[in-house]
Amino acid sequence: MLRAFVAINVPPLPALLAALNELRQMGRAVRPVDPENLHLTLRFLGALEHGQLEPITAILQRTAQDWPAFDLAITGAGVFPDANRPTLVWAGLGDAVCVAAIAQQVERINHHLTEELDLSQDVRTWTAHLTLARIKARPPAALHDFLQQRRDLHLGTMHVRSIDLMLSDLTPTGPNYTIAASCPLRS
Repeated sequence: MLRAFVAINVPPLPALLAALNELRQMGRAVRPVDPENLHLTLRFLGALEHGQLEPITAILQRTAQDWPAFDLAITGAGVFPDANRPTLVWAGLGDAVCVAAIAQQVERINHHLTEELDLSQDVRTWTAHLTLARIKARPPAALHDFLQQRRDLHLGTMHVRSIDLMLSDLTPTGPNYTIAASCPLRS
């Protein structure tokens, strides 16, 4: 079985790399995402069999062609679930209308796929964010300063050219992601 999800991969923008480096300095309680793993998850698909990748890819390729390539600003930082007990540090998205619309279309596809391919349904609600770090223990006071400094800070702009079907391999040192299929948006 393969763990799969649909995502927009994020390049290592300089301000994002600086933020990840600062988070890395906060000690073992804060585990920043590896720069090569930066992505915006549109939908977690769960466990798939190899034979299910081809029909999912075909649907995602058709979906991608419904959307033109676009620019996406990465702005601000915050935590989930709340500042008192954070478990995840995120970067926000600027005008995420296009991303939200694509995520809705992928969600409709996911609903169809769960019935057609007998996939398990992920019931989590999608929230536009880019994961920067996971918090594994009581966070240091420096995290509060980090969030205050970046609340409204522009962390870069990327040009979104594709949505990707990703595979995730969980290892003791962290996840390894590979692109199973890259589905280009309309030029």
